[in-house]
Amino acid sequence: RPEERRRREDVAGDHDEIGELSRSFVAMTRSIVDSFETVQRLTMTDRVSGLANRENMRRFTQTALERGYDIALLFLDIDRLKRVNEALGMEVGDDAIIAIAERLKVVALEYREQLARECPDQDSELLLARLGGDEFGFVFSGPVSEERVSQFAVRVLASVARPFEIAGLSVWVTGSIGVALSPEDGLDFSALLRRAANGLGSDGQGMDGVFADDW
Repeated sequence: RPEERRRREDVAGDHDEIGELSRSFVAMTRSIVDSFETVQRLTMTDRVSGLANRENMRRFTQTALERGYDIALLFLDIDRLKRVNEALGMEVGDDAIIAIAERLKVVALEYREQLARECPDQDSELLLARLGGDEFGFVFSGPVSEERVSQFAVRVLASVARPFEIAGLSVWVTGSIGVALSPEDGLDFSALLRRAANGLGSDGQGMDGVFADDW
């Protein structure tokens, strides 16, 4: 009897140890997965603005093209943002980038809502990204027309033309936009981005200037 009880206790102890090892393994696996997802998210996100970054935009575009969607890519260059950095410092420059990103988010959200109302049965997506420095980008997939894209570009330029309140100053920047459409302007991300960037001078124009009160 005592020997049988000891055997049962030993077996129970083994089960407890196995259970603890199993729980530890599950926790470790979950931690590794969470760390991997965090790294993936960071590599796909712009550090300053919190928007998607260039690589994220590239993957989004390539995936949409591979699925056979029409694509419109808009390249937005913020004019004279460099002057803000030089005159007010990099910290204010970063604040300006964040403020611009927030404005652009609102424009993108309003456009998504408009598409949902006007094209409820059509599969469409819109990605906003910061490409680096003073450059931002939009990618449309789904129902794409030159008229619709042109209307959106006008909204974008109007949104960044309004003054920004940054560090107690009213700061003005303006933008220029270039547009590329698939398939006529390219069949991959690099070609579309290059076409949109080259089109800044003709497809989209903004007044040159940055002003701040009390400089």
